[in-house]
Amino acid sequence: MPVAHRTPKRLLRALKAEILAGCKHPDQRRIGVEWEKLGVRGDTGKALRYYGPGGVASLFRALIVRHGWTADQRDRGHIVALRKGFTRITLEPGGQIELSGGPAYCLRENARELDEHLREIRSVGRPHGIVWLGLGCQPISAEASIPWVPKQRYGIMRRLLRRRGRLTYSMMKRTASLQASFDFISEQDAVDKYRLATLLSPFLTAMLANSPFSEGRPSGYLSYRAHIWRHTDPARSGVLRAALRRDFTIDDYVNYALDVPMFFVQRGGELVSVRPATFRQYLRRGCGHLTACREDWQLHLSTIFTDARLKTYLEVRSIDCPPPSLSLAAPTLLKGLLYAPTASRRALKMLERIDTDHYAALYRRSPREGLDTRVGRRPAREYALELLRLAASGLSEISASRCGERDDKTYLEPLVELLVDRGINPAQALLRDWEAGGRRDLLGILRRHCAYA
Repeated sequence: MPVAHRTPKRLLRALKAEILAGCKHPDQRRIGVEWEKLGVRGDTGKALRYYGPGGVASLFRALIVRHGWTADQRDRGHIVALRKGFTRITLEPGGQIELSGGPAYCLRENARELDEHLREIRSVGRPHGIVWLGLGCQPISAEASIPWVPKQRYGIMRRLLRRRGRLTYSMMKRTASLQASFDFISEQDAVDKYRLATLLSPFLTAMLANSPFSEGRPSGYLSYRAHIWRHTDPARSGVLRAALRRDFTIDDYVNYALDVPMFFVQRGGELVSVRPATFRQYLRRGCGHLTACREDWQLHLSTIFTDARLKTYLEVRSIDCPPPSLSLAAPTLLKGLLYAPTASRRALKMLERIDTDHYAALYRRSPREGLDTRVGRRPAREYALELLRLAASGLSEISASRCGERDDKTYLEPLVELLVDRGINPAQALLRDWEAGGRRDLLGILRRHCAYA
């Protein structure tokens, strides 16, 4: 861990304050969900492109004309983001479409937002034969065959990440995830939530793995998305091992972020590439005519890709894009664990007992072995079932609060049925269908399990 004296204490306090400015009153806590999804051609299963008939650009124009969206961001004339109220639609580098939902007090608000989005995007995609898949990794198209979205941000990242992990380009162009955001109420609450989210990461991979296919066949992994991320820029990805320590602090996170290499800063609406330098170095000496400002720090925090990420809220980023039946399961699970004090405390106490070597082995092996991964002498499955129980009790604990509702548990029930009653995760359900005779019809399997019909 870098020593703090390399950067003046007043600057460290200011950078920390930028994160803790997000502290909320308990009654103001909300949840934000980002659903990435894969658009594929209904006849081939190949990835959707940006240009051409039925490409992303034409779909965006149709959403503007038919459903009241506005162009929120253009990049050299190309529409790369839409907005309607507090909701945005953005693009990942390979044309994956992401719904960035507005923060909501209740999960039914998140669900309503997703339902409306799916209705609209189906309506503009249907004439072109597009199928929208809830899946963690593009199942048929190889990385090299997927064109880049024309977005300056991704052009800079593409150049700087070229040699930073052998599957980095696959991460950018092929993967799709669900990301959930949660508020914290104090500095200690931010620490506890970040530590719990970090400890949960391999268990979320095991429970919600939903990407077993690559280039038209089983990949050997239950979460190929997670496997890809294990081979992406180690300086900014994976888990922050310091968060496994019980004495972890927000200062530790700030010092970590200061030593992550930068991508760019924004000036006059344009992104300016910063030569390979950490934010700490940029603070000390600038870059050419550029000097650091608070917006640079905020932008830099958004370029850290760890499984749990701190900005003015906590982001949990370790979950495969789920099938439709589980679209709200992960946010619900996390809500019960992160927002209910008793459940949160018990979950953290259980997981922080895991030896660091056992945790490292679990993190490494969970993309392939899922719930059967050993955690010392116990399978991950035992921990997963206890986490489900704690989440359910947590939802009951907060049901009378502003961010809780009695019906929240209904979103968790499909995951309970899958993991407890059937003893499998989503990827294993897909593979069972494959083994049962669907080997010649991968797209048919994906339509049955993963299509937002």
